[in-house]
Amino acid sequence: MKFFNFMKEQLPKIIFIILLNSSLICCSSVIPKEIRNQALKGVSLKELASNPAAYYGKTVILGGKVVVCRNLDGHGEIEVLQKPLGFRDRPRDRDYSEGKFIGI
Repeated sequence: MKFFNFMKEQLPKIIFIILLNSSLICCSSVIPKEIRNQALKGVSLKELASNPAAYYGKTVILGGKVVVCRNLDGHGEIEVLQKPLGFRDRPRDRDYSEGKFIGI
């Protein structure tokens, strides 16, 4: 009986803490602030592919859905279907894409 009384009193607090933590996690960007600050803004995959030398050594942010993961000798790579980035640098779920790219 003590357990049920305890749960009845504490359950709203526990639920509040879980929801608060979940909302804080969901609102944070997936990319660290330091990297976001040094990245070039608004570079599309099309621009990057048409003139890769212009972006050599620079940081750009692209996003999308992982299509394939490969484990190769000495490194791994992921093939990504590009998607436009939305709020907090998360890929938006849209049909539009500028193509695929490979991350190493």
